[in-house]
Amino acid sequence: FMESIVDFAIITTDLSARVIGWNTGAELLLGHAENSILGRSADVIFTPEDCAAGVPEAERATALRNGRAEDERWHLRADGSRFWGSGTLMTLKDGTGGATGFVKVLRDRTVQRATEEALRAANQRLRLAIEASRMAVWDLDVPGNTLAASPELNRIMGFPPQMRPTVDDTRRHYAPGEAERLEGLFAEAFARGERLFEFEFRYIRPDTGAERWLML
Repeated sequence: FMESIVDFAIITTDLSARVIGWNTGAELLLGHAENSILGRSADVIFTPEDCAAGVPEAERATALRNGRAEDERWHLRADGSRFWGSGTLMTLKDGTGGATGFVKVLRDRTVQRATEEALRAANQRLRLAIEASRMAVWDLDVPGNTLAASPELNRIMGFPPQMRPTVDDTRRHYAPGEAERLEGLFAEAFARGERLFEFEFRYIRPDTGAERWLML
């Protein structure tokens, strides 16, 4: 059965981490043929720095203590190339409950990690650009009636820095008649099928009482 699973590397070892089982998925992902890896230490799939830091031993100790150990880290192929692997190490037990070895299930998440890293970097650049421009960016949580906003929203609208304002908090400080006017403008825009728009409105800051023109 394990031989038919090629999307995951499945590695079985004894308690000393010597390989006793190596499925086709492990051959494809890690580059070692089964006949060349059997009897060798499974630690060869860890990077030299992780081996020096005792990561494989710590992972096995966690699995023995808790029954399993999860990890996401760089792993090593037979040709020396690296990939970002997500794995689970589980303890194998005999009929009396004694530990006899381990089985590790590992998959390649290099592409997903690169995508996640690129997204984090893009979000960081966007955050820095927003902070530099001193613009407020927000998302509306309709069920909770709250605004997930950048810190600039509180500064612009005169709220305390740590406050998480609701839609009602902002609405009650609109200048007289502005809330109704904006609702009409939004309704007309949506009726026309518009999704990008700019509206200006008068707003009374709660901290100073000063009237300001804001663009939404």
